[in-house]
Amino acid sequence: MCNSILNAAEGNCLARLMRAHRYKSALMLWLVLALGLRCAFATDGQPLLDLGIVSWLDYQKRQLLSEVREVSIEAGKVKPTDTVVSIYEAVMFHNLDEQTHRLVFLPDIGNKMEQAYTSAVMRHDERWGAEFHDFGRFPYHCTLHPEERGEVSVIL
Repeated sequence: MCNSILNAAEGNCLARLMRAHRYKSALMLWLVLALGLRCAFATDGQPLLDLGIVSWLDYQKRQLLSEVREVSIEAGKVKPTDTVVSIYEAVMFHNLDEQTHRLVFLPDIGNKMEQAYTSAVMRHDERWGAEFHDFGRFPYHCTLHPEERGEVSVIL
């Protein structure tokens, strides 16, 4: 009798584990499909993918999955002013200033942008991210402080 009770308990536990695994598998499949669709829409010919304001946790997760370049804005200066990345690599712009900043990327002879692209407004200690989907040079400056300039070069 004890053996049958133990076998039933083990079977019940195993059934619960299998159901939990099935839910996790379905969730993972949904995430892969959602991210895949996002990537499909992101590669619609636009050279720049806006990652938006990125939380610290999202920044850490992105660093685990791929290389991330960080550009800081501090004391009225962009550091480094020239950033070199590979295609599909993310660049995070980190505002360490007390002032807000908003970057604008301009069409240039060295890129395929058809129109200017403006970032979200970055408050103190916020990060805004962009991923570059085309080769070229992407000059930018702060719309609020035009003397703050830089360039992202996308190479192989």
